[in-house]
Amino acid sequence: MLFVQGCKEMLSNDVANEAVERAILNLLLLKCAHLYPHKTKAKYGRGQILVKNFLLHIEENFHKNLKVADYADMLAITPHHLTQIVKQYTGKTSTELLQEKLIVEIKKLLIHSQLSISEIVDLMHFSDQSYLTKFFKKHTSQTPFEYRRNIHESAYSTKE
Repeated sequence: MLFVQGCKEMLSNDVANEAVERAILNLLLLKCAHLYPHKTKAKYGRGQILVKNFLLHIEENFHKNLKVADYADMLAITPHHLTQIVKQYTGKTSTELLQEKLIVEIKKLLIHSQLSISEIVDLMHFSDQSYLTKFFKKHTSQTPFEYRRNIHESAYSTKE
């Protein structure tokens, strides 16, 4: 189900990006590893398994706005070690992957829901609307309101 949703997202090009595609592929690979453990266990080292588990935890908990230290605790390693391993295997830091996931999910909510910005703040566990706006603008160069307006304007202009 998640894989199909991810594929639809990639094809729509609304919020698809390399990080989402990588996360979906990693989830698919992890699912295959669970289905055929005797064939795949030897191929995955501890670092790869940690990264895959980290990505799974992000997928399950992104809406809680947890910190890297929280994910490191879930994996029973230090935040520094988690960041080193993630950087080694993905080329990005743990924080970058977390932030990318949050941005993708906020974009989805802005595009596909009628939730107000303050409702999104509550849903995604941001401290306040100002913080969400600054966070979103830092990563997209637009406020959430501008992003939603631009998406809806471009959708209407392509229908005409």
